[in-house]
Amino acid sequence: MCRSAIRISRFTEHLDRLPVSQPLERVLTGGCKGYGMKRLTLLSFFIVLALGRFAASDDIVLKSGEVLEGDVKEIDQKAGIIRLQTDEKGTIKVIKLKDVEKIFEKKTSWQRKADYVKEYDRQLKMAKETWESQVAMGKWCKTHMLPEKAPDHYAKAGKLRLEQMEGWLKDGKLKPENELEHRLKLAKWLEKDCDLDDESKKQFELCYKLKKDKLGADDSPDTHFALGTWLENEAKIEAQAIKEYEKAVELNPKHSKALAAVKRIKDSFEFQAREMVAEYVKAGRAWKITIAIEDNADKKFLDEWQERMQLISDYYFGLTEGQFFIAECEIEDSTSEGRIIVEKGKLDWFGLGNKQGQGVLAYCMGGGMPGWSVHSPGKAGISVIAHEMGHGAFGLPDEYYQNPQCDCMMRAAPNPQKLCMKDNHIAGGRNVGPPGSEGKDCWQIVLNRKEWKGTVSQPNPNWTWAGDTSKMFPNKTGNGTDGPRNCGGELRYKNLKMTAPPKTVFKVTDN
Repeated sequence: MCRSAIRISRFTEHLDRLPVSQPLERVLTGGCKGYGMKRLTLLSFFIVLALGRFAASDDIVLKSGEVLEGDVKEIDQKAGIIRLQTDEKGTIKVIKLKDVEKIFEKKTSWQRKADYVKEYDRQLKMAKETWESQVAMGKWCKTHMLPEKAPDHYAKAGKLRLEQMEGWLKDGKLKPENELEHRLKLAKWLEKDCDLDDESKKQFELCYKLKKDKLGADDSPDTHFALGTWLENEAKIEAQAIKEYEKAVELNPKHSKALAAVKRIKDSFEFQAREMVAEYVKAGRAWKITIAIEDNADKKFLDEWQERMQLISDYYFGLTEGQFFIAECEIEDSTSEGRIIVEKGKLDWFGLGNKQGQGVLAYCMGGGMPGWSVHSPGKAGISVIAHEMGHGAFGLPDEYYQNPQCDCMMRAAPNPQKLCMKDNHIAGGRNVGPPGSEGKDCWQIVLNRKEWKGTVSQPNPNWTWAGDTSKMFPNKTGNGTDGPRNCGGELRYKNLKMTAPPKTVFKVTDN
């Protein structure tokens, strides 16, 4: 796995305090150039082991690909073990040194959460009794490891905003003829910004009743058609609009406008694309990716990352024959909690190893596990991030230990937009992935993932390549680390002929 170079300066004075009695037989791997690895010296290894004892805490990466989080409490060289504290309760796990791949300095999740609890208590004292302030508190909790506290703030925000609107109605600041418009905005806000689906549904039902009262209480085809028109054009709820149009047709099978409306919506690319996204979300194949930028970034930088993530979504759509893409992406600066983390002080860096992009380009922690994350510089190449996401989302191993290398995204940079298959996979080397993946090609590892087993196929019968996949289109973006791009193709989903994934929905927060 491609992970970061390890900070080793300032810890040499602690070596004599480290409880190590004899040399290790094996030197651990650290850092990378492109994605190719280099060896640590034995002295460097001792310093790395010292990090857990004298710095913050450690992530220990095993050869199996598993990542263990915690504080190193003891390294017993004679017994060949590490004793690692794995939770805030003091639980100790014993690890065999021969099973360890690398160790990285990093605060544990419980240490970070404890810091956030203190900050939460401070912010809570300053929070105003307004719905805006409560929404801000809820959003902060969700992005700072305190999601359990967010619902209370959102519920309070919804209550305060509803009370504000009803107060306006009572005082005459909001005219009755404008109530429908305001309640509809409230219903959408409760659902989208506050995750209060039940409250949103109540407000929508009130909106529906208000609209129906305006149109008249009769159960005529024209009333249902008018309700459908309002739902489609004003409320923007097409699924409900279709039900009203179909009710009109049920009452009058020759209602030409209702018949045309149902056909127009169901045949539209946008509606079918939304249905496709919903299906992919259900199958876990339309991803939601969060980008945490540890520094304060300007608009240009945030826009660049939005463009980068759209290209990565396109990358995965073609790479996986139209079976995976990024449905939603949240980008936020001045935070450290995200699926992809742009490390502090490296906004204009091309590689984590150094500004010029030599050495470590990016690295993934917890590959193949639910909590995987990618650490990146601000100018990372598109295929670099895609490679690391391959570790994270699929649990794919690196494929650059053998010579020649696999013609695959998981080879050293620059790499092509391909996943190796059984007939072209080059076995050997140290391609160690999750347990059970040893020796398997990347496509087989993807197909075996339990999250979507049975919903992914290769080749995908609904995918047609646009051209000869052996002739890759040259890359036109990036910094030299991006390999050639594949020629793309067409996904045939129901009546769709889709050559690119649905556009990623972005939410960008500039703190």
